[in-house]
Amino acid sequence: YTYELDITVEDGGIPKLSDTTTISIEVTNTNDTPLLPNKKADINEDAVEGDVVITINCDESCDRDSSNTITVSIAACNLNGTATACTDDRNAIFGVERVDSRTSNIVIADPKALDFEDAAFENNPWGSKPVYDLVYTLKDDGLPLPMQSIFHAKVTVRDVDEAPSIQTGTFFIAENREIGAVVGGVNELASDPDYGDTLTFSISDSSLYKDSFDITSFGAIVTKEVLDYETRSFYNIKVTVTDSTGLTDEGDMIIRVSDVNEAPQMQTDLSFEVPETLAAGSSIGRLAATDVDDSSNNLIFGILPDATLNSDYFAISG
Repeated sequence: YTYELDITVEDGGIPKLSDTTTISIEVTNTNDTPLLPNKKADINEDAVEGDVVITINCDESCDRDSSNTITVSIAACNLNGTATACTDDRNAIFGVERVDSRTSNIVIADPKALDFEDAAFENNPWGSKPVYDLVYTLKDDGLPLPMQSIFHAKVTVRDVDEAPSIQTGTFFIAENREIGAVVGGVNELASDPDYGDTLTFSISDSSLYKDSFDITSFGAIVTKEVLDYETRSFYNIKVTVTDSTGLTDEGDMIIRVSDVNEAPQMQTDLSFEVPETLAAGSSIGRLAATDVDDSSNNLIFGILPDATLNSDYFAISG
């Protein structure tokens, strides 16, 4: 802008004489420093790539040089507003996207490390929520020298309820155990990202063998019938884990029944008749017995001694 001033000069003589002239004063532009207040924002832990965290608009109240282009850059990332720097994976969470020459967005660039339950924030001095302190710069392209300033953005991570998960498990139990026998516990196979959430367990509606097994709410699988290795030695049941808000996951639990040696069973209704003149070594009859165990088990017959010495008159062969 140019100011014009009319200047007059007058002497003290008689008569007074004077002269006038016009001078111009030109105000030259000096590049102004862009200025903005510090920012605050909240972001959910399940935010995805490209989600906008903060919009930074440097209008004329921020930088009066309206022709300047403003560049926003993240200079540093600290945890909880302290001097503890973000690690590489946390540094990668945030990025900058330009909207126009005066506006940029701080966005989620890589949400992989964005986690409300992040252990790095356990001693958060600002409360229970994780807080990132982003240090960012505003830099213009003005002349004769570009100007820049530094600001802070405090980004608080909000908790989002997350579903529990349960791994596949394998358990072993001997056959013939009593009803209600504990097969094993699945609680150690389940986890929930939400710290302190309560998990309960149930046999899934879609599971087979619900007549054979049950599960307690705290995760112990128990038998509902006496298991028999020779009838079935392998079961696959489905277990559902549920958190306090109703989110669920389902896992397969493999149950293997181990064999236990079981007593053979003799035929009890045997009766033989022989003539008194039967020669020694003659065959009287055939004994019969069964064993539910593997057919490789050999059955050995013998006569038990008795007080009347009847066993002295007979022998078993074969």
